[in-house]
Amino acid sequence: MSEFNNNVLRTLVQEFGFREGKWDDFYFHPQDKRKMKPILTKRAVIAIKEKREFRIDMVTVQEAAGRILVSGWMVDDKTKRKVWTTGEANPGGRSVEGSHPVAMAEKRWKARAVLALECGEGSGIYSEEEFNDEYLKEARASRPPEPPQEARQEPIPPKPAGEWDDALRARKDAWNTACATISEVTGEDRAKFEAPLFLHCTKFQGNSGWVLPKRDGKAVATMDDLFFCAKDPASYGKWCGSAYGKARDVIQLLTSGEEAVLEIPDPADMKAPAEVALVLRPTA
Repeated sequence: MSEFNNNVLRTLVQEFGFREGKWDDFYFHPQDKRKMKPILTKRAVIAIKEKREFRIDMVTVQEAAGRILVSGWMVDDKTKRKVWTTGEANPGGRSVEGSHPVAMAEKRWKARAVLALECGEGSGIYSEEEFNDEYLKEARASRPPEPPQEARQEPIPPKPAGEWDDALRARKDAWNTACATISEVTGEDRAKFEAPLFLHCTKFQGNSGWVLPKRDGKAVATMDDLFFCAKDPASYGKWCGSAYGKARDVIQLLTSGEEAVLEIPDPADMKAPAEVALVLRPTA
């Protein structure tokens, strides 16, 4: 991780183990030469909210000056602190902001409230929800190439067989629950989306292109095989723990009223950009 000059971010890194990188927890825009104003990814903001158990209270939705506003309180019951924030979106905007302005305004409000409670005023820390697609594309593209995923994994100590069985069973149950939720929200049959969802959730990007999980040198194509190969500590750190996390991101998009685009690598050219395999849409 490179050096940065934001003391609040240092505290978050120490407590949450946040990593710098566009696919990890935070990064900086190339114009932020002093590295004072980090951009937190959605995953990092969610991690803060879940650990602190922040509670949402008194949410309102209104229209003002042609924009959709979502406002409300977010409460930290442990410290008895609360903040009132507002998130806005332009119904006439492009992409997600224009097609789902209420959901976009809600996401901005939640992110601002989490950071206001956790980091305080003037922290210089922002979430990805604050910025448009063009800004984020520039910020992400400017980051140096990500190191191979293998190099970023910390070794995981071996576990007794019983603990592995429990861990694998829990992950498999979580995957089944995620698929059931997606099926309920979209009205789609699990058989239609599970295969592309699996590839979408297990892909990683390294310097040499996309990487998919393998078992005995062959690409893993089922959850059973994925959880079997998870007994290898290196594989467990890379795929088993994150597959459900990525599925949860898909669920969050759908339950927020947004589309979820499932992207998978091209088996014939793993260095090519990921292709759109399926677009999931929530039912009305």
